[in-house]
Amino acid sequence: MASLTRAAQGAPAGAAGVIAIDSPADPLLGDDAIVQCEIERTRINVRERRVLAVASGGGHWEQLMLLRSTLDRYDTRFATTDLEIARQSGIDRADKLPDCNQNKPISSAICAIVAMRVVLRHRPHVILSTGAAPGLFCILAGRLIGARTLWIDSIANGEQLSMCGRLSLRLADQCLTQWKHLARKPGPRYFGAVL
Repeated sequence: MASLTRAAQGAPAGAAGVIAIDSPADPLLGDDAIVQCEIERTRINVRERRVLAVASGGGHWEQLMLLRSTLDRYDTRFATTDLEIARQSGIDRADKLPDCNQNKPISSAICAIVAMRVVLRHRPHVILSTGAAPGLFCILAGRLIGARTLWIDSIANGEQLSMCGRLSLRLADQCLTQWKHLARKPGPRYFGAVL
């Protein structure tokens, strides 16, 4: 991929209040695609930009790991529902989030509280999630502290956005789909696929 940059929206690269996260050597969301992430009011050194990358276990985590070469350029912290899968990816220090879904309201409430603690502990400038519900709770918590947020809906959702993806349209600064036919204005944007 190329970059998380404002140039994709027609604004000049390096415009005030915007940073670029890029990895020109590695395709990220397709060969020529651009994933965008704005960070308001920051002129922070690249290595000091704090990113919280969140994904549930399984395919969500695998898709997040495909963004790893880009994320490694920043002060990135990871949070997941499965610490063992994080260790297998070479990440020794990841935050544990309880797994939850719409059918488990008590687990979801607990996850929302834990997500808020994780976000308050790390105070990220950017929160990026490939799903599922625990990632959405981190995005919500991030919005409450002024972090810029990016949701990338799973490649598995080829017919419609996931429920969390639909919610992220209202909660996240940017919502991306990995399926061209699901992109619309206003709605999720498409720049390619992680896989």
